[in-house]
Amino acid sequence: MPPRLFTFPAPRTLRDALRSVARAARDRDRAVVVVAARPATAIAALSRVPRGRVAHHLDVARPEVGLDPLTGGDDAAAIARRVAVALGEVEGGGDATAERWLRDATHAVVVAGRRGALGGERATLWHAYRLLIPSEAALRDRVVAALLGEAGCAGPARFLGQELPAALRDHPTVTSARLDVPRTLLLRLLIPAVDQTLRHPRPVSLDRVVEAREALVVDVAREAVGPDRARAIARMTIDALADAAWRCIGCPALATGGVTLVVADGLAADDAVAPALATAAACGVEVAVVPAVRAGMREATVDEAVVRHHVAAQRARGGGPAARLPEPLPDEPGNSWGRTAPLDPWSE
Repeated sequence: MPPRLFTFPAPRTLRDALRSVARAARDRDRAVVVVAARPATAIAALSRVPRGRVAHHLDVARPEVGLDPLTGGDDAAAIARRVAVALGEVEGGGDATAERWLRDATHAVVVAGRRGALGGERATLWHAYRLLIPSEAALRDRVVAALLGEAGCAGPARFLGQELPAALRDHPTVTSARLDVPRTLLLRLLIPAVDQTLRHPRPVSLDRVVEAREALVVDVAREAVGPDRARAIARMTIDALADAAWRCIGCPALATGGVTLVVADGLAADDAVAPALATAAACGVEVAVVPAVRAGMREATVDEAVVRHHVAAQRARGGGPAARLPEPLPDEPGNSWGRTAPLDPWSE
């Protein structure tokens, strides 16, 4: 089946976008998430949220709250996939084997953390890093024991319990060198500011933001952390929001209103971020993009695997085509703010 395409119109000015943020934020039945790359844009968007609404401000350069990439939903495989895709956008990414190893290690630590196999610690990306150190056989054994009997964990358990030990035994030098690739991706991402954000003791729950219809403004601090890390954090945030929105579709909290995502400062024009926006729209999020410099059109491909995963999960919970998708907000006269109407992912 060929991928669906979404087209993202762009506003003429940032002022148009901020006006639309304010209009969406005035609807107290609507969750609003803004992803910006500059502090000035984030502060301006935050100032458009009316008093009395719960609003969170996540500044990656100086985090007072955080974003935990290893939480959000019960599906550890989906969480691991989000992280691996985002890490693939860091400089040096693109190695399929490294992404698979990262995905399996991340999947394993999410499950192990839930099972209490990490010594009571909260699962972090540093645990995934340690699983990929040749000398950490004891940690791998403990994590593999936690995976046994868990649904959907056969792949990570086989990698950590059989494939990796055998490769380290038979080809130690080559395997150690290959393990350097995924560990280097993690190290390139986890500079101090980003590490503090992802391990912050007060992480913002996107499920809570969607269910309680709160506002969240994320400044990925492109100048402070670099474009690759900013892109990875933006991708993690948007993918996590898509998952949260889909889980909440049809629940009483979204009987009215919906979810609006605003992406500013040229992030939407990035080839790595645009597919996440298309997928978010397919999961019921009203997507609005703000390329910083030019107006134009942007095409992006929906990640069909993500949408089909959510469709299957919803059907397993007894959902169906009657699940309500949020309707787009009406246009304001004179406002060039562009949005996508969400696809109905139930249609084949």
